[in-house]
Amino acid sequence: MKLLTSQRPVLNRAVAAALLVSGLSAAPAMAGEWSANASVTNNYIWRGLTQTMNNSAVQGGIDFVSDSGFYAGTWVSNVKYESSDAYSYEHDMYAGYAFSAGDVSMDVGYLYYNYDSAAGYDFGEVYFNVGYGGLAWDSVCSPTQNPMKVRTRTLDLAAPIMCQLTMALRSGTVSASGCTSATMMATS
Repeated sequence: MKLLTSQRPVLNRAVAAALLVSGLSAAPAMAGEWSANASVTNNYIWRGLTQTMNNSAVQGGIDFVSDSGFYAGTWVSNVKYESSDAYSYEHDMYAGYAFSAGDVSMDVGYLYYNYDSAAGYDFGEVYFNVGYGGLAWDSVCSPTQNPMKVRTRTLDLAAPIMCQLTMALRSGTVSASGCTSATMMATS
């Protein structure tokens, strides 16, 4: 893969994060929990857009969360954006720190999106989340390495309705290359 000079610091940070995650297993003094996830879905949708041309996706990940609030992980999925494109997979690596103080929760981290070498589309995002009760505000900013210069901001509200049922509302905007779209979503 041919890397632009501006992409190397992001790639270096992603490699450092991957090494850090792999080194966690050799550090028994760090208390925490490992988990894994896997899924087969009929469509991989990211921020309201299909990542598989409305076809199925196979996905999986591994996460570590320390008792101190530090977390790191990796996640992978197949992707396809056009019938003739070069994309075949997305491999994400992320690390961050989450903590709570009373009713307020915060999360800050870095997420690196890696695609196969033919795609040449790797980019990273810095994210920040603050929550209070059932209300949360997210902000995602992509450094200049992101070819689409995506900016995302969402406002979430979740409230228990009855028994194990929760109503969740999400409103937000996604801006890419000067285009802005707003969405509102409700789930239960």
